[in-house]
Amino acid sequence: MVVEAEQIQTVAEFDHETRLAVAHSACIMLALDPELSPRDAVADACQVFSAVFPKEVKNN
Repeated sequence: MVVEAEQIQTVAEFDHETRLAVAHSACIMLALDPELSPRDAVADACQVFSAVFPKEVKNN
């Protein structure tokens, strides 16, 4: 899926602290929804982060 490929690339662009925050968010989502796959949890966490902090803001 194209969206997943874009999100994986986005995760690679995050700094260490941001990757930890995304992983933490994904873990919380997995704890709240046992039917959610780890890949979907990370994708959802990346989507939320990207919506809250657009790329222009993250680079500054």
